[in-house]
Amino acid sequence: MICVTILYFAHLRDIRGCSEEQMTLSEPCTIGALFYRLFSVEPTGIRLAIDAEYVDVDTMISVDAEIAFLPPMGGG
Repeated sequence: MICVTILYFAHLRDIRGCSEEQMTLSEPCTIGALFYRLFSVEPTGIRLAIDAEYVDVDTMISVDAEIAFLPPMGGG
């Protein structure tokens, strides 16, 4: 079992209904696969981070990782 903390930002927080949650994964997976499992879409344009470092979609999630999903920021 892989226990992780997941942080959600902007509209992803609204979709999940929380800004942070704890999750237990039954088997190892990549951060991209976890995003797809949670949102049913590919993480196109989403910044993915593990333990405060940006990673690519193929990065494996480790035990006790802090995962962050950061959509593009608007501004102006």
